Amino acid sequence: MLPKIYRLPGPRLPALLKSRKVFHSRFFILKINPCQNQHSLIGIIIPVKHSRLAVVRNRHKRLISEALKPYLFQLKSNHELLFLAKASILNQPLSVIQADVLQLLKSCSLLN
Repeated sequence: MLPKIYRLPGPRLPALLKSRKVFHSRFFILKINPCQNQHSLIGIIIPVKHSRLAVVRNRHKRLISEALKPYLFQLKSNHELLFLAKASILNQPLSVIQADVLQLLKSCSLLN
């Protein structure tokens, strides 16, 4: 799980889902909004249509959180990030997910 200061509060999700600043990668759709916080806030969504089982969705959410942890301190501040997982993320190892997260953050120029 991400540290609390980096977690996106639930009431911010509808505004972020309407964001027009969108980036795509092999496993994710990343939506970005500017914000006034000292740190970047991160939300992760695994749609129910990928798996009906909450156990599977929670496992993938934990994998994505672990893939993001090495880059938390390198993220530029004042952004809200929403990672929407694609169906291709199912059954992928952590190393592959982490490589995709790094590539996506670099392409969005969100790393310092």
